[in-house]
Amino acid sequence: MQKRKVIISLVILSVISVIAILYFVWGREVSVMGKTSAGKDEAETYISYSTDVTPVLNDCEYWINQYDDADEVIMDEKAIEQLNEKILGTEEIANDIWNTEDESVRYAICVERADLKETPTTQVLSSDESDDYYDDNQLSVLRLNSPVLIDDETADGSFYHVISYDYEGWAQAKCFAVCADEKEWMKAQQMQNFLVVTAPRMRLEQSEIELTMGSRLRLLTKKEASEVEVERSAYGCYVVEMPIRQGDGSYGVSYVTIPQDEDVSVGYLSYTVENELTLAGKFLGNAYGWGGMYESVDCSQLVQEVFACFGMFLPRDVSEQMQIPTDFTLFHEEMTEKERVSILEDQQPGCILMFNGHEMIYLGRHDEEYYVLSSVGTLAEPSETEAQEIRSVIINTLSVKRGNGNTWKDELVCAVTIR
Repeated sequence: MQKRKVIISLVILSVISVIAILYFVWGREVSVMGKTSAGKDEAETYISYSTDVTPVLNDCEYWINQYDDADEVIMDEKAIEQLNEKILGTEEIANDIWNTEDESVRYAICVERADLKETPTTQVLSSDESDDYYDDNQLSVLRLNSPVLIDDETADGSFYHVISYDYEGWAQAKCFAVCADEKEWMKAQQMQNFLVVTAPRMRLEQSEIELTMGSRLRLLTKKEASEVEVERSAYGCYVVEMPIRQGDGSYGVSYVTIPQDEDVSVGYLSYTVENELTLAGKFLGNAYGWGGMYESVDCSQLVQEVFACFGMFLPRDVSEQMQIPTDFTLFHEEMTEKERVSILEDQQPGCILMFNGHEMIYLGRHDEEYYVLSSVGTLAEPSETEAQEIRSVIINTLSVKRGNGNTWKDELVCAVTIR
């Protein structure tokens, strides 16, 4: 009898265990399914997209998976160095600040993201006072650690006129540290080991300094890190060197920690379609920033910052990027729809499509539509006649229209493939 009770008890316990396991697994599946379903429902219920863009098509991973050679290296380090030399050697699109013959200039390093202005003022100068998104005085921005030449300053010393490799203009003096001489300036740029910021923007926990995509920071080895002073333990963190402006305006450095799970890369990323589209996709939903206003990017700056993560020194503006010494295909006004489509079919994802005043990163074709990613100011949807303010980084088709009523596809003038 006792033996029978034991057997019955074991059977009951086994049944209970099976039920518990089934409940756990089933409950977990329901939870996961519910979460997935909720995520999809949220996108469809709360998030709007441009015409013919779905939650799936708004994900760069989808476009990466459509391209068989997405992980193939397009240019190696040596080829990129050779391209940089060609760009810097083309006076029309770049300033070769490293070979200046002007002995009156001072050498400086950018110590925080700096707005470049046409005139030395922070005041917004807009032809439309009701539109704060466009400052006619805004030219561009400089990333932290950008080397510049100073060739002038205001009487009160609050603004410097600076020349970088890709632009020149007025910027607040507080954003720059002046080096003692060219030798110190060159040394500040030499980085055997470095981190590259691969997020659209990142703020250090120890300061209000904003780092933007493509920013480079000298990376210390563990031995080097043990010999410098940082504000907290470096366990689980990178230790990097930060340029600082000292009290007298001269160049100095400090050391800070960056958690190892931050969106950074040790050294430049390999130039692949997968990496390019992944980086570009991180900007989706970010605000459009004319000339880099509002701590964001415009169309050409987005492209420039993405390619900076591969170590490329691209020109700043659309008109100059059209002149990059690389592979390109021209569209002509008299081209038929069929001829334009034929050119698009020959382009690989990641190529840069351009028309006057705008550029975009090509993603690929889905059904009969061609899709692109860019930082957009305005556009008209295919069914609309008037352009609307978008002012965001979005994915859209080439069937959207400009203010003149022409589709983006009809306006294309150039397809640039950097290789």
